[in-house]
Formats: sequence, structure tokens, C-alpha cells
Amino acid sequence: MTNITEEPPKYVASLLAFNNVIRKYYLIAMLLCVLLVPFSGFSQAPSFVFVRNAPSATSERPVIQVKWFSDDILNPEGFNLYRRELGALAWNKINNSPITRGVMPAGVRAADPEIDFLVDVVTKSPEDLKEEFLYLNLLLKTFESNQLASFLGIFYNDSGVRYGVSYEYRVGVIKGGSERFLNQSRPIQSSVYQKAEPVSGVELFQDGKIVAINWAQDEQSFYGVNLFAVDSNSDTTQLNSQPVILSMVPDSTGTYAYPDPMFKANGFKELETYSFFVEGVDYFGEETKLSEGITMTYDDTTPPPVPYNVQGNADSLRVILTWEQDLVPDFKGFNVYRSSLSTGPYKKVNAALIGESVRSFRERLEVPGPYYYTVEAVDHSNNPIRSSLAFVEAQDVFPPAKPEGLTIESDTGRFILRWQMNEEPDLFGYYIYRTVDANLKGNYVLMNGDPIDSNVYVQVLPKVVKNDFYYYIVAIDTSFNRSPDSEFATAVLPDVTPPEQPFIESIDYTEEGIVINWTRNVELDLSGYNVLRADSAKGEFRQINLEPLPTFSTRYTDRSANPNQEYFYVMQAVDQTGNKSVKEQSSSAFWYQLKEVEESLTLKIKTKKRAKTNRLEWNLIDDNSIKGYMVFRGPSKRVVKPLTNVLDEKFSYNDRVEKGKEYFYQVRAYTTSGQVIYSEILETRMN
Repeated sequence: MTNITEEPPKYVASLLAFNNVIRKYYLIAMLLCVLLVPFSGFSQAPSFVFVRNAPSATSERPVIQVKWFSDDILNPEGFNLYRRELGALAWNKINNSPITRGVMPAGVRAADPEIDFLVDVVTKSPEDLKEEFLYLNLLLKTFESNQLASFLGIFYNDSGVRYGVSYEYRVGVIKGGSERFLNQSRPIQSSVYQKAEPVSGVELFQDGKIVAINWAQDEQSFYGVNLFAVDSNSDTTQLNSQPVILSMVPDSTGTYAYPDPMFKANGFKELETYSFFVEGVDYFGEETKLSEGITMTYDDTTPPPVPYNVQGNADSLRVILTWEQDLVPDFKGFNVYRSSLSTGPYKKVNAALIGESVRSFRERLEVPGPYYYTVEAVDHSNNPIRSSLAFVEAQDVFPPAKPEGLTIESDTGRFILRWQMNEEPDLFGYYIYRTVDANLKGNYVLMNGDPIDSNVYVQVLPKVVKNDFYYYIVAIDTSFNRSPDSEFATAVLPDVTPPEQPFIESIDYTEEGIVINWTRNVELDLSGYNVLRADSAKGEFRQINLEPLPTFSTRYTDRSANPNQEYFYVMQAVDQTGNKSVKEQSSSAFWYQLKEVEESLTLKIKTKKRAKTNRLEWNLIDDNSIKGYMVFRGPSKRVVKPLTNVLDEKFSYNDRVEKGKEYFYQVRAYTTSGQVIYSEILETRMN
């Protein structure tokens, strides 16, 4: 019995007189908390109406018994019971007055202390039923006792039925003068009493010493089950002391389901054959028919005796394990398990089962170190049992093989070493050695304090270092045995340092073009110069020389430059590795040449009176040296002033004027060299 440590409610004093009642129902009531709390007054939930043919029913005097459960089985105003033939539309009330609580016969109370106690609670202290534990005990007892259900007013014997006719029932709950209907019953044909159909879907399996049993749960047919086992001598044992009542509970995903398995039993004899049966217990306290029996032979689950005196010895990497064993008739053989940790995991090391007469095992380890062994004995039912642990210290005196395939890849400021990975299972890692003189073995320096466990090593060096470097590697196993030195590999870091930017001393102009003069660089690995040009200081600089200029060059003439246009130049030095100097400082140049434009400028004027505008149009001077045009206007030929800014690529202009006023217009074209081309001055008046 579970000990109750909480402070007991006021009715516990009475309960103590009925210790057997609590002992019987405590666990069951806890299971009912999920399944049957909807019947209680603590939450609104569905109701149920159950029907059966009475055990006393005959073909001459048929009787159908009805029992119902709602959210308040203690309703003082009572219930009405309705019946109709299957297929009919109208319901007929069959009770003359509300069905309410009755009187429990003294003989029934005297014969059953549980009923006597519960009747006292209902009649004398009904407020105690607010305690869910007690309410559920009352509810459960109504399943077993039709007298208690009749006393509470939730049971009815209907003798007004005709034999062989099918009926449906429903119950009305009377509350404050109104009526609320419960769920209706399933159809029932009036007949003589028969036990309910057996529980279906019974299945079982053995798990170790446990027999697990499942069945198809049907809450409309039964609220609990009894389970029985029959041995080969036909002796029957009931496996449960009280009906097994199940509740659906949520699993890890929140889905509600019944326990799996639904019931567990043990205490069976090994290799004995049993037949298992399940019967349901319905809501009228009667048992259903027995299920079909399922027969099984209870497996042997007792392992053989434990191997003892297990000892292990190691010679380098060779291990010899010995043990002793007491034999039993069903003994089968041995397995040997090994782990590098006492806590495991353990791996089976024998390929096939070791015979029952063998008492030793030998193996050669690949990796030295501490090991733990256990011997497992197995019988013909495959029941295993393992021995205590035997400790073995295996030492390694064999060095790894010489590392092969060492290569070096040079990258910017680093070397990447790669080699073939050794195949020894006890390989611990590699040491890396470096020098700048392969002929002086003692000058090699160890690069890593701890062995690396991969076949790639990256060393970062300053980018300006240009020495030749030599490397070799050594493999180390877990016993710190060293392999022979690998062949050495050599490499040099690539040159990534660019030369200084050449300094432009001056820029000259000749008839051939723009001449750039610079100071020679002093780098020994210089391979030449490039001249870069752009149209602005922040523009895109492009190389204008086709081939790099010789290292001795200090002068370059840009023959592709156009006169009267500003340019920006940058000198770029290139070394033998292809590194190029940065483009930080530029120098500007303007090759000025005066060029007379011989074309003339012709002006035309169109007067639009409605729009009050003079439209001026002039010809395009097709010359690359024209910067733009300006329109001039004045009151006379002698006085004309700028009317517009410089117009770029525009050859007309609309001037809004006043009526009756005289205007004089002229257009002037401006070249890049400063020349001005004038049109004729035209006069116009808006009349």
C-alpha cells in the first residue's frame, strides 16, 4: 500500500475503519483520474447510458436494465428515462415521477461494509464527495453494485418492453425545472440475459522474465478486465487482484494512448506451457465471456553460472586470457568482450562462439594501452552472464614506418606541407622539423611541441622572407616510438613585395606629344616600367605602352595624346615576379595647341506671334575643338549681352519677347583653344 503523508481530509477518520476499502480502491481511483474524472462534478464532460438484458429476463417477462452516468450522479431533482423502438422518431417517457435517490435496504448495507460506508457519506456528509478520491470510489462502486446505483437513482429496470424488439434509451437530467438530455444508449434487442462478447485483440509476448499482455480496449463494453493463466495441469491462476482499469496518457509527442504493454506478469515456471485469457468487467458488475486463449511456452530466462578466476597477461601486444567455469546441462559456450575503459563500451572480440570446453582466449592487439576484458557465458536459450573484469596492460615496442610522400606548396606568406598518412592504428601524430641548410642535420628545429594528428601542416612566415627552407617529418605512436626521418622537401616563399612607385620628375611637350620623365627605381629584381593614363585624377588609369619599358628607361613620349586636353599620368614599376607598384600619386599634363576653326556660324530667326517667342537656330560646326555656344541679345547692334550659358550640343533657342519691341541677336561658338566664332547680328521686331 502507498503511504499517504499529506494531511488527511475530515472523512479519513471514517476511512480508517475501512482500511480494506482504501487498500482495494486507492490505485484504481488514481487510474480513474484521467479516464473517469469527466463523470465528476469538477468538469463538464460527456455522459454515458448503458443497457443490458436483466439476468432475470425471460421470453415471457423481458426486462432491460438501464444505468447512466453524468456530471452529477447525486442530482437531487432526479432524472427522467425515455425509450423508443429502433427506427422510431418519438421518445416515450417511461417513469411516472422523477427517478431520485432511494433507500438502501439494511440487509445490503450489513452484507457489504463498503456500501454501508458510502451510503453514510452520501446521506450524512455529501460535501465530502468534493474530494475526488472519495467521489471516484463511489463511482467505481456503482459499476460493481446495481443496488448502490439504484439507491443513487441512476439505475432502472424496464419491464415494459416486448421480447425480440430492439430499443434505444436516453436520460433527461432535471435542473431547476428544466431538462437536459444525456447521450443515448446503443441499441439493444430485448432477449434473455447473455454475457457480453469477449474482449478482442488479445496479444502477448515475453520480455525477460515478464509476460506482457495487450488487448483491444472498449470503454462502451467494459471498464476493467481480469486476466487468467492456465498451466499444463489445467490449474487456473488469476493474475490481477482487482479489475485492471486503464487510462489514456500522453506520450512524448502529446498524443494520448493506452499504456504499452497494458499489463505485466511474472513468476512463471521456465519451459512450462501456459494459456492466457482475458475477461471484461462491464458497468453492471458482470464479467464478459472469456477471450480466446493464447498459448505460449515460458522461455528459459535463467543464465548459466558466472565465469570466475578470469586473468589476463600481455607480452608486448599479445594477450592471453584464461578463466574457469562451472557447467550446467544447457551450457552452450563463451564470448569475450574488450574495452579500453572499465565503464565500456565493450566490443566482442571472438569471431565465433567459443566452445564449452575451452578456458582460454588469445589475440594480438593493434594499439597498446590499458584494456579490460570480461568473459560471457551463454546457455542454449541464449541467456548471457558476464564475469568480473580482468585488467591487461599492453606495451608497444614497435616504431611507426617512415613517413612517405612529403611535399611543400608555397603560398603567400606560408608553406603548406602534405604527406601520406601512416597506417599504424596506434599512430599518435607527427613532429615537423625545419632548417635553411639541408647539409647540416643538427641545425633542424622542431616546429611543433605536440604531435599533430593529420597529414597537413601549415607554417606562416613573413612575406618578405626569401630563404630556401628544408623540412622533414617523424611519425610518433602512442608509446612515443619514433619512426625514421622522412625524406626532406624544400621550397621558397613567393615574392609578394611590390617595387616602389617611380617618381615623375617632370612633364614636357613636343610636336610629337607629351613627354614623361621619371627617376629610376633601385630594386635589384626590377623587370621594367608601365605608363598609365587617365582623363581625371580619380579616373580609370589604363596602360598606354604596348610592352614594358626597359629598366634603364627614364623617359617616355605619349604620341596618342590629343592637344588641348588634360591628362593624368602614373608610372608603374614591375618586378621579376610580376609584382606591380601601387598607383598612389599621379601627375597632370595639358598639351596646348592653338588651332583656327575656319567654319562660319549662320544664325536664323523665326518669329511666332501667338507664342510671343523668337526661335533662334544656327548651324553645327563639326569640329572636335568646339566647347559650346552662347546666345547674345541687345537693344542695338552695338549693345548685345549674354542671354544664355554655354550650350553644349544644342543648336536652337526659344526667346520669349514683348510685342512692339525691337531685338538684336547674335550666336558665338567657343573652341578649346580660346577662339571665338561670331554669327551675323540679326534684327527682329514683334508687331
